[in-house]
Amino acid sequence: MIGISGAEVATNATELLQQANLGDAATILVPIADKLQMITDILQLFLGGVFGAYLLFLILKWLSGKKLNKNIKNIKLDIEEIKKDLEIIKKNTQKSNKKKK
Repeated sequence: MIGISGAEVATNATELLQQANLGDAATILVPIADKLQMITDILQLFLGGVFGAYLLFLILKWLSGKKLNKNIKNIKLDIEEIKKDLEIIKKNTQKSNKKKK
């Protein structure tokens, strides 16, 4: 059944019922098979659309997460550089304060 749409299954079922010459059972089951075909087509369209949108949002979320992580790493590197610069400034001010005394 993999790779067969709901429409193909329903038409195959309709053809099988008509070929079997079941008489009254065929007249009852053919409309039911047609309605099942319509329902499966609607479900397939709806669920496929929602699933596709979900995958799209999932991919976008993953990409934005990667970008956010990259930005956070850059910020961490900037903070480390600023800390190093502050340590150098503190050492220089402490040396200059000692010389003044």
